[in-house]
Amino acid sequence: MRNRTLTLPKGGTAAFPAPMNITCQTGLVWATIEGSTTDYILEAGRTVRFDRKGSVVIQALHSATVRVERGQDPEALSAYPPGSRTISNNPVAVP
Repeated sequence: MRNRTLTLPKGGTAAFPAPMNITCQTGLVWATIEGSTTDYILEAGRTVRFDRKGSVVIQALHSATVRVERGQDPEALSAYPPGSRTISNNPVAVP
């Protein structure tokens, strides 16, 4: 798989091998990579880069459309800081 767009219902999950970029196009998603204690909450328009090898797991917190891209330039992407669990300055509980 190189690039893929998928639609997840609320609570829907998917897993892919990293390295990769995940962009939330619509909705709200939670993402993490195996072996990490860092969680990412992505709202529409936000991207996170996972540089190391491992399985990336995403879950839709609301119905969401997600773009999964492999082999992309991390310098061209925006991401929340590591450990961020904030959306628009409002704390979000991570499941």
